[in-house]
Amino acid sequence: MIVIGLNHGEINSSAALFSGQTIVAGAPEERFNRQKLTRLFPHQAIRYCLDFANIELSDIDYVAQAWNPGALWAKYNPSISTYRTKREDYFYSVPDHLLNLGCREPNEWVCMQFPKESVIPSVYFVNHHLTHAANAFFLSPFEEAAILTADWRGEFECMNAGVGKGSMIDIDQRQTVPNSLGMFYATFTELLGYRPDSDEWKVMALSAFDVDCDDHVKKIRSTIELCDDGT
Repeated sequence: MIVIGLNHGEINSSAALFSGQTIVAGAPEERFNRQKLTRLFPHQAIRYCLDFANIELSDIDYVAQAWNPGALWAKYNPSISTYRTKREDYFYSVPDHLLNLGCREPNEWVCMQFPKESVIPSVYFVNHHLTHAANAFFLSPFEEAAILTADWRGEFECMNAGVGKGSMIDIDQRQTVPNSLGMFYATFTELLGYRPDSDEWKVMALSAFDVDCDDHVKKIRSTIELCDDGT
């Protein structure tokens, strides 16, 4: 099985090629278009991966995108589905309407399939935090491990906790926005004059300086409430 994984529209658009149990190639788009932290579609990164493996797009079995618009089907969206503005909205609005006839359960992934004669492989849109969990667990040396992911936000989730075992990942605890550790971090990034959801690495570097910040730490910690279940 050959899979291309995409990070598109987020910081550092990128592509990676996976074959069997091996990562064959991967690259961020910024290496080719010279636009640092670019969010553009990774055309050149995909081409690099295909050329490295000496294959074409038609040889790919699946494409995986690290964001799932289908997660929003957990709740009917009238602004898109009732009053669609263009026919491309059917990709979202038709499933949204059909789910009104049944039970609405959040989807961890959605698959878009194309005719067999098409050169485009099936595209899986995977929940953002599930891709983080897969990245952590499947690249680790462990056959079984506890998994914790935390960032600014995914579709709704900003923290997931679960267990990985073999080829399976089970998420049993979720925390959603606005209770986000990443957003909390980004707030202080912006307070210091940097760009939130971008320059957090600069704040991380500042933490290495030896300064007396006990008073600030107490004030910051006073804004956080720890719940009995650890969240």
